[in-house]
Amino acid sequence: MTFRNVRFPLGIKYGAISTASYSTDIAKALSGSTVRNSNWTYPLHKFNVTRAAHTDALREELLAFFHNMLGAGNTFRIRDHSDYQASISQGVFTSLGSSRYQMWKRYTTGAYTVDIPIYLPVSGTITVTGYTETTHYTIDYTTPAGVVTMLGSPSPAAPTAWSGEFDIHARFESDDLPITIEDAGLHVTGQIMIVEERNLT
Repeated sequence: MTFRNVRFPLGIKYGAISTASYSTDIAKALSGSTVRNSNWTYPLHKFNVTRAAHTDALREELLAFFHNMLGAGNTFRIRDHSDYQASISQGVFTSLGSSRYQMWKRYTTGAYTVDIPIYLPVSGTITVTGYTETTHYTIDYTTPAGVVTMLGSPSPAAPTAWSGEFDIHARFESDDLPITIEDAGLHVTGQIMIVEERNLT
């Protein structure tokens, strides 16, 4: 399995379902009280695009993409149309050492915040506050990493904020692509699920 730096067709979106899932074990006592244990620090994203490939042109685009990905064999980019941008107040960094910084998006509710790693920033959309790309920093857009590398000797000060767009690292959940031929010129796709891939290779 390899990552292919191509995006799932943007036109296949209306009617698609985007889901962010956590994993929580809940044990209930006889009294009705519960004990909860969160298994994941970050959500797992899933997409159901069954109803989104609703025209012949979109079906052909889906077929071409599915075959090029070898079904579930290779991973790719997908835009979560419900959440694909970070503002300057949301884009933050943590240091990885050696002038390298991981990109995160911060979600805030009142006094609470949670940061979720961004692995696939979109080229041409990213701004790092106070710096110019290629002059002060580089980003590898070809692999799932989301790492900014500061340039220069000595390197510029640590970056503090970024804004821009990002994709999700994903794969088809199944090697099957069901299509029903209802009538002449009428084709209906069966369930097509796409799931986030946590393996970053």
